[in-house]
Amino acid sequence: MFCKKCGKIVKEGAAFCASCGAPVAAAGASSGSTSPAERPRRPRKEHVPMSKKKKTCIILSAVAGLLIAAVISGLVYYLQSPARKAAALFADGDTAAAWDLYLEEGIKDNKLQSWIFSGRMNSECKKAKTEYDNNEIDCISLLGFLSTAISTDGVDESWKNTYNEILNQRCDVIKTAFASGEMDYSTATEELMALETLDLYGTNPEKYTDSTLALVENKQAQLTEYNDAMEMYESGDLEGAIERLSSIDEGSPKYAEAQEKYAAAVEAYRSDVVQNVNDFIERNDFSQAIILLKHALRILDGDDELTGMLESCEESYAEDVRYEAMTRSTELIADKEYAQALKVLAEALDKLGQDLTLQSAYDDCVSVYVKDIVAKADQLMQDKAFSDAISLVNTALQVLPNNSDLLAKKTELEEARPLSITDALMINSTLFYGGPFPEWNSGAPIDTFGNDYSRAANYAILGCWNDGTYEEYRVYGKYATITGTIAPYYDTHVDRTWWLQIYADDRLVYTSPVVGRKTDAIDFSVNISGADYIKLVITSDGYSVHGILSNVLLWK
Repeated sequence: MFCKKCGKIVKEGAAFCASCGAPVAAAGASSGSTSPAERPRRPRKEHVPMSKKKKTCIILSAVAGLLIAAVISGLVYYLQSPARKAAALFADGDTAAAWDLYLEEGIKDNKLQSWIFSGRMNSECKKAKTEYDNNEIDCISLLGFLSTAISTDGVDESWKNTYNEILNQRCDVIKTAFASGEMDYSTATEELMALETLDLYGTNPEKYTDSTLALVENKQAQLTEYNDAMEMYESGDLEGAIERLSSIDEGSPKYAEAQEKYAAAVEAYRSDVVQNVNDFIERNDFSQAIILLKHALRILDGDDELTGMLESCEESYAEDVRYEAMTRSTELIADKEYAQALKVLAEALDKLGQDLTLQSAYDDCVSVYVKDIVAKADQLMQDKAFSDAISLVNTALQVLPNNSDLLAKKTELEEARPLSITDALMINSTLFYGGPFPEWNSGAPIDTFGNDYSRAANYAILGCWNDGTYEEYRVYGKYATITGTIAPYYDTHVDRTWWLQIYADDRLVYTSPVVGRKTDAIDFSVNISGADYIKLVITSDGYSVHGILSNVLLWK
């Protein structure tokens, strides 16, 4: 039997055709079926094999189709890619939108997108550079775009070098143009500030613009200085003109003019100073001449003519000051007015600073003055006028505060000076019986003869009782003598008397004469050498007897 599909002979009983695999119907499955012998046969088609050439053409056509499809797809992808759109936005100056797209699409992190973006941006950089070279765009536009391109990390490193070179070149052009006057200060600074704003893109133009701006501002300041100097020069302010003109350096466009005007101002100023100095000299006013010359030399430092005049005036001034001081001090010394003589000599030395003649005269006067003071102090000490002696030395120390001889004499006087009994340590006194010892330095100590004792070192108006009134002091064995004065108080009763007793360590060492209304003042001096305690006792022959005790002193 034959296969109904391919017409090949099928073995008897086979379920499938061995040639095509089609199922074979079982014999007798249908009443209408006929046997192979009875069925009409289709003419058998002869199978012709395909040639190699034809097969190759078919394959190549298929591959070409695939390639064309891929190219078309790639081209569409390229043209519609975010990288190309972002680059176009950067090129058109829509930087904000470009950055948004660049960051949102993650172009930097996508290799294919990054490659597309880099290629496009490099092309745009070349285009911008060509336009700049052809003067189609200005420097700011080119650098602005390059700085943006550099910041994307999508262009070659060489463009950063190009950026720096062009920026540096433009700064040099600004420097030259401003220095030559082709560009004014406002235009130069505006462009430099515009260039500096490129730092927004991280290209750090300050290393070029800052130095250029500093140079421009310096030159502008010098131009201002020059203009101010010219105004001063024209108004007669030569000092101000000289000061400003001297500050203009060689880099200033006005340097040559400034040098010329400086020389003229110096000459005019020097001439004025010399004339004024000669006027002072004619009036013998060397001090004013010196003041003027020193001021002028601060303006014209090292000027030979003015320096020579100053030296001459200082010599003449010194001669005048020296002569006047020596003449006056000699007169004062002859009158023993040593302090005034020293004052005159000191003032002269202050004026001259240093002068051997005056210094020698001053030292000699100091020696004479100190010897005179010491001699007078010694005499006062012998007269026991210690307060006067100390006052004398203190007055001299106001003139010579650091003189060692005067300081030593003051120490000697203070050590030898007696101690007022009121400054000694009082440890015992009469409290009730006999009445309290009277208060020191209170009341009017006038005796029966009208003598006033209030100017003494100390005084007490005594209220005497017959059983004795006393005060006791500790003196530590430091004193050799106690001195004082006793006298009747002016209201002493005609029939009443009193007397003073002094004890040294409970040993009676002195009893005064009896004092009555008609008794003159009595001075006493008592030896108390080595005594640790001193007691003063006032005793009377009755009640309410008054007297005066004054100038009680302890002597070493």
